[in-house]
Amino acid sequence: MLNFVSTLSQSCRSIFRCDENHSEELFPYPHLALRHGLLLLFTLFAFRLEKVYFIQLNFGIEEWAITLLPELGTILLFEVLLLTFAWIFKSLGSRVIRTVFHSSHALLYVIAVVEHQFLIKTGTQIDISLISYTTQHAGELSSVVSSGVDAGLMIRIIVAASCFLLGCQITPRQVIPSRFRSAYVVMAIIISPFLIVLSQPPGGTGTPFSTRIFVDFFFPLFKQRVAQAGTLVSAQPIYDPPTLLDTHPKRQPNILLFVMESSRADVFSSYSPGKEKAHTPFFTQLAKKGHLFENVYTTVPHTSKALTGLLCGMYPRLKQPISETEPTSLPLRCLPHLVQELGYRTNFFQTAKGEFENRPGLLKNMGFDSWQLQENMSDTYQEVGYFGLDEFAMLEPAVHWIEANKSQPFFLALLTVSTHHPYQVPGMSEWPETGTEFPSYLKAITYQDQFAHTFYEELEKKGLLDNTVLIFVGDHGEAFGEHYRKQHDVVPYEEGIRVPLLVYGPEWLGPIGSRDGLRHHIDLMPTILELLGVQYQGRLPGKSLFSSEGHQYVVSSCWYTDYCLALRQENWKFIYHYGRMTPEAFDLATDPYETTNRINEVPPELETQAWHNMLQLKASIDGYYNRDKEILIGSF
Repeated sequence: MLNFVSTLSQSCRSIFRCDENHSEELFPYPHLALRHGLLLLFTLFAFRLEKVYFIQLNFGIEEWAITLLPELGTILLFEVLLLTFAWIFKSLGSRVIRTVFHSSHALLYVIAVVEHQFLIKTGTQIDISLISYTTQHAGELSSVVSSGVDAGLMIRIIVAASCFLLGCQITPRQVIPSRFRSAYVVMAIIISPFLIVLSQPPGGTGTPFSTRIFVDFFFPLFKQRVAQAGTLVSAQPIYDPPTLLDTHPKRQPNILLFVMESSRADVFSSYSPGKEKAHTPFFTQLAKKGHLFENVYTTVPHTSKALTGLLCGMYPRLKQPISETEPTSLPLRCLPHLVQELGYRTNFFQTAKGEFENRPGLLKNMGFDSWQLQENMSDTYQEVGYFGLDEFAMLEPAVHWIEANKSQPFFLALLTVSTHHPYQVPGMSEWPETGTEFPSYLKAITYQDQFAHTFYEELEKKGLLDNTVLIFVGDHGEAFGEHYRKQHDVVPYEEGIRVPLLVYGPEWLGPIGSRDGLRHHIDLMPTILELLGVQYQGRLPGKSLFSSEGHQYVVSSCWYTDYCLALRQENWKFIYHYGRMTPEAFDLATDPYETTNRINEVPPELETQAWHNMLQLKASIDGYYNRDKEILIGSF
């Protein structure tokens, strides 16, 4: 027993001993790979502990072991590849090979730290496609990226750097005898891929986002595009650009579109009666005198994409790049295009920076006459968040624009900003601290409601609301860890894609009250054309809010390319994750907060029809933009 302990002790000391005096003929690199691998695994384990603490994952010991296996397999495979490189190219010399070893491991540490910090801040795993997007838009995203830098990141960098530097000690001692070296490499090659794909992470909703750092980081390079193996989904015609058949509308009401940034439906008391505190008193008051739509969904939970659905009556491209801003890249006829033919003047106001995602390019493609962004507004107002200005900065110029020509009807769109992450309202000198995001968000929702009330009163006082249709709608929702995800870009759950929608206006709109049925952003364009009483030639995928009972089903897509799709059909909600995790199904009638995945309880015919509807719509959208006839889809 003593001999065993002594031998083990000597082996451990030799592993981490820095000794440059041994012969290079002993091929030191298995030792180097072993040390780097163990230290990297230690770093990942430390990060896993922090994830469990912050995200409050309920993992048992067995689940922990399972979720670490893909990372262990990835590291093992990575070390095998490096050892193979060292063996084949040993003629390059030890200095070159060690440089490759250390720089490769440095890259893994960087990925681990960045992924971990991104998950802690957003509840979402970063991947190589998002890194590519951020790199391409580094200038406009610099303030967003800097918002993720905090003391916690510094500590994580120190931990990772310490482990990396410890692993960089070079000891050319031969740890694995030559007679076992081949067997070691063969076993590592066989075992590591098996560990990588051994299991899906445990849990039904969200828990996968704590696992598979390296596997999921490179997932976009290997994933198949859409859903079911060996199947072709045919693209169906869903959109033809509308052309007006009559330029003399039956009515010419003013149209004011108030787009509420990051506004989820359930924080509006009209959608959640009985809440202890109403955060939207003005919206609630107006809803009692208007038309409230209960179940409304966004196209994509990202503002630039959502605006396309709202203002153009068609789904945007279901891909991450905001290509809709590029010249001649939006093959749609949008509301500004059409209402201008009817004699309307058009304008768009926002207090966010116009350079972010090239908002002027998008507005120009949509056909707006003019727009006023943060760069055109008074700098006497406080900046909020990382690219915004107090929304009250657009109050005076918007009212002035309306007053400038009362004889001509207007189409005006306003977009707020305070409710966007990091939820800073004027009077707050600092951004909200981690852990206080939701209370700060509710304050921002209240501030947005106050601005809407002030704007309404100003127009009413000046007599500018006569014959005006007001439309209040959220561009998308916002998550705060309900399904281990934060913010909105990849949140296919109700908190991310269900939004408020209120229409208020003249009596000729019809009987006031709440309306159920499934509604969608794309319904706004046919609704306005119907209210104006004009006929058009073309095809729109939406339905009028007033003359229909809603859709049989509605579909929303996450912003990241091929990341997730959600379909609601009656009270069933289906979510497809493109192979990243198990498909989900929820019965919203009994489980409105989507806590229990019932994918194994759904009637087979209902499930089959839901996947078919979802994927055929995805294929049809892709088909319109890409002019493809059929889309080959992968596996669930």
